[in-house]
Amino acid sequence: MSTVAFGALTTRREKSDSGTSKTDQPPGLNSYIDILAALVPAEVLAIHAIIIAAVTTTNPGGQTQITQPGTLRLAFWLLAGLAAVLFVLGRRPAPTPAAVLQQSGTTAPRWQHLEWQDLIRVLIPPAAFVGWTMLEPTSAWNVVVPDMSTGTRTLIALVGAVLLAAVTKAMASHSDNKPSPRQRGAQPARQKAAAPQAEPADTGTTEAPEGLQEPAPVTPNGVAAQDEPAVPKWVY
Repeated sequence: MSTVAFGALTTRREKSDSGTSKTDQPPGLNSYIDILAALVPAEVLAIHAIIIAAVTTTNPGGQTQITQPGTLRLAFWLLAGLAAVLFVLGRRPAPTPAAVLQQSGTTAPRWQHLEWQDLIRVLIPPAAFVGWTMLEPTSAWNVVVPDMSTGTRTLIALVGAVLLAAVTKAMASHSDNKPSPRQRGAQPARQKAAAPQAEPADTGTTEAPEGLQEPAPVTPNGVAAQDEPAVPKWVY
């Protein structure tokens, strides 16, 4: 696989709608592909193999000896750093499609932004490279930590591989569940549509229910005005 592909997969998952990058939308690959790409940094492993051939020799007894330990030590640190750089090159933010920007107006970001989880992702390929050098009998690890036993090297590498695989899967699931730029651009419109409408202000007056009338005023005699008998008035 490729470290650049690991970064590109992460960016492509974030461009797809939430929960669809493993099935319907690109890249349409399970998170195990992310694990494979992250834990097999093919570019730096290929360079490491070439360097090993250049700085080692085989004696008549068939044993491999390192002839240039300083060069090999320098190669170890350079290749670990190169693994991180290759991830960043693949992870570079992608512009939001023009159709999404036109649909959402100014609410969708023009560029995808890096996030703090990328600080974790960028360390995975270098750590995987270190694990591979521990597993190989003759590698740059021989000059970085020359006194470590073979059993210890193998144990650390295998346990580390399991941990890196778990972290990579969690990061892939995080990218898959993130809303895409199109979805983030549509959120303000949905929130505005779901907002409750303002109710009319209360004027302090109430109307009587239909079919009911207000009671008639009561006279000093205790009789309703409408029921009080009419008294003839004399005109003088």
